[in-house]
Amino acid sequence: MRYRIAISIAAIIGWYAPASAQTPTAPAARASYPAAFFADIQAQNALDMLVRVPGFTLVASENLRGFGDAAGNVLINGARPATKDVPLAEVLRRIPARTVERIDLLDGAATGLQGGGSRLVANVILKASTGSSGTLRLRGQTTQGDRFGPSAAGSWKGSIGGAALSASLEGGVDSLMLLSGQQRLVDNAGTVIEAGPLIDRRRNTNYAGSFSIAGPVAGISTTLATSLRSGAFGRSYRFNAFPAGAAVSARTQIESDDYPSRSAELSLELKRPIGRGEAKLIGLQTWTNNNGASLAGAEFPSGTVSSSRFTSNDNQSESILRATWAPRWPKLAVDAAIEGVRTTLVASTAFVQIDNSGTTPLDAGRTRVAETRGSAALSATWSGIAKVSIEGTVAVEVSRITLTEPLQSANTYRFFKPRVVVTWNPTSRTTLSLRAERKVGQLDFGDFVGAQQVADGSATQTNSRLQPSQTDGLRLTAERRWGARGSVSVTFVGERLTNVIDVVPVGDGQGVGNLPSASSFGVDLLATVPLGFALRGAELTIDAAWRKTSVRDPFNGMARPLQGAEFADTTISYRHIVNPRITYGGSFSYAPPDRIFRSQLLSEFKRAPDFSIYGEWNIGRTTKLRLEVNQLFGRRVDRALTRYNGLRGIVPINSIEFRDRTNSRAFALQIEKTF
Repeated sequence: MRYRIAISIAAIIGWYAPASAQTPTAPAARASYPAAFFADIQAQNALDMLVRVPGFTLVASENLRGFGDAAGNVLINGARPATKDVPLAEVLRRIPARTVERIDLLDGAATGLQGGGSRLVANVILKASTGSSGTLRLRGQTTQGDRFGPSAAGSWKGSIGGAALSASLEGGVDSLMLLSGQQRLVDNAGTVIEAGPLIDRRRNTNYAGSFSIAGPVAGISTTLATSLRSGAFGRSYRFNAFPAGAAVSARTQIESDDYPSRSAELSLELKRPIGRGEAKLIGLQTWTNNNGASLAGAEFPSGTVSSSRFTSNDNQSESILRATWAPRWPKLAVDAAIEGVRTTLVASTAFVQIDNSGTTPLDAGRTRVAETRGSAALSATWSGIAKVSIEGTVAVEVSRITLTEPLQSANTYRFFKPRVVVTWNPTSRTTLSLRAERKVGQLDFGDFVGAQQVADGSATQTNSRLQPSQTDGLRLTAERRWGARGSVSVTFVGERLTNVIDVVPVGDGQGVGNLPSASSFGVDLLATVPLGFALRGAELTIDAAWRKTSVRDPFNGMARPLQGAEFADTTISYRHIVNPRITYGGSFSYAPPDRIFRSQLLSEFKRAPDFSIYGEWNIGRTTKLRLEVNQLFGRRVDRALTRYNGLRGIVPINSIEFRDRTNSRAFALQIEKTF
């Protein structure tokens, strides 16, 4: 199977700017949580604080080309962190809690282009301090089979000679998994053909460093930053196949994946007040290299070896220049932005057969694709009617995508992206919001690259006519808050999708392409429920989603769900703050089925509900010890791979391969300290 693990580093800039740098007419907060609000947990960093904000869920920035469309739902001192590749969670972990003055919860509409269209946006306000501070984090995790993964991270910020400096280092094992169980192959009558034990080991490592410097230059607030990241994903899988009724294994099935990656980013941010607002110029340059090798095959008792291997080498670069201006009046806020992006990808792939006689090349390819894209956006939020705010956004985008290898083609796309949000606050604790918008997805350049999935034997071809998808959506949200922490919001969602990215017939095979249309509707629930009436210091958090999607299958003409999981995991979390020193809790999560549709294959992944528990102990005011037990009872992660004798859903089933696996219990010990 072809994996694209994009692990990269970008500079974190702008998070140390003093709170006084904000525009005086910044959006009014729906709710404000001062540092004292989080005293009961003795938070170590801004992330600890943010997860305690009632009715808020962190939405990570999307990994899209360009900067404007890749926003998350967190601002630092009223501005987005000027980085694409560092996860928002990591940005927040590097901010010591002692440097946070408060967290404001804003209506997304009031933040204009900054909030990226999110319904709620958290604005982390930092103290105006020139002192130095930092964070340290040591973590160790282990699973069955004596597998151990250590990691460490540290960050520092301070000032020298009037310039603000920040630096960070991190490295180690991000994730560690051990799945074991049984694999079965049955025919179309349900008769077991073969079965046997399997074991699947996975590990992801990450090493990164960053440095930034900021200060006034000729009256302009200037930030320059650079950073590097290196990571690797590895997987090894073995299955001993016993024919039905046999006591001796007929073969050992093996699979392996090795995907190292490297990346770098250089960023420059310039900003200064102009008129009634702040003008900002951001330049970003990123470089990413992803290598990969996937192997699948078999070893027989006779010594015969038969396998296939797919390798890839991708080099992608992106140059971004973005200019914004955000003037403010008492009842009107305006955001304007223009952006230019140049993205290039050069990818080489090879597919070979390996047996006892050696290596036989079967296919090799090279893809070269480039995009030049320009966009402009204007947003205005008006609050001239009591208890009502109206936000309107219009954006236009023009892009030209050129493919020079293996095909020669050039396509120009033009899109109009409007958004209207009406928010009514009949009381200070009740909010109704109606949002109508059109979104245009950004193409993943990796979709242009033909690939061979060695694990299931399917392949995709290059498609030069690939277009971005568009979504017209309508969302209605009702929210109610009570007490100091109580909050519940329900959102009804309806969407119509066009030019849907999916797998379609291409030439005499299949490839990533577009389907004419699809539909999606459902509901989201987000609630924080204090349980103080039964147990002081306890609360329940619910983050749930449900979607029903439908699309016309391009191979058999039947209705089916969209590729992949239809909605995000549902998580119910419990937390009990016994006292300022001791906290414990746990979580329950449910993941929807994940389906992959190919011309002659159907893969369906099902994960059982997961239970995890944790305990936290505060040692003094600057150190926290955390113990976690994840997959408390083990977690089933099953896969059913159905093969057909021809087109899926039209001809009879040939066979079904079941992988019944359990993700083993994992323990983690973490120590955090601020200084």
